[in-house]
Amino acid sequence: MTPEPMSSAAVEAARALPTMSAVVTENGPLITPIEQALAAAGRRHDRARQQLLAEVDWLAAALADQLAAASVLPVVWRAEVDGIPLGTYRRPEDARAHCEDAQPNPDAQPTWYPEEDDETEPVALRMHLPGPGRWEVATEYRAVPVFVLDEYVSVEEDG
Repeated sequence: MTPEPMSSAAVEAARALPTMSAVVTENGPLITPIEQALAAAGRRHDRARQQLLAEVDWLAAALADQLAAASVLPVVWRAEVDGIPLGTYRRPEDARAHCEDAQPNPDAQPTWYPEEDDETEPVALRMHLPGPGRWEVATEYRAVPVFVLDEYVSVEEDG
């Protein structure tokens, strides 16, 4: 069903309206410039969205490949004194607490020092003794990370 043609006076009146920036024909207004701009923006948005989704899919696949290749090993923490194991724990805080409780001077204040700058490296316990000067004394107590392997691989198989 086609609309009734507008009279030439109505067409002229519509063109003269300052707020009406539509393209007006004998059959009535077509699409306003605002509607045209919105439609163009929607098309650009759809293209950008499709491109972004494709990039996210590519990144997810790349990350999955890297994680599979890395085979990250779980870590447990061993409390030890002079190389003798005291206990093995999932959290480093528990291994440190075991060492602090096992050291012979209960009045000393513990301080932990990393042996390396990495968070997965051993930490050594030093004790601050009470009294004048508060001497710091090195101990043989350490919390050591131990990587848990999935299976044993002999040297001959690995070579």
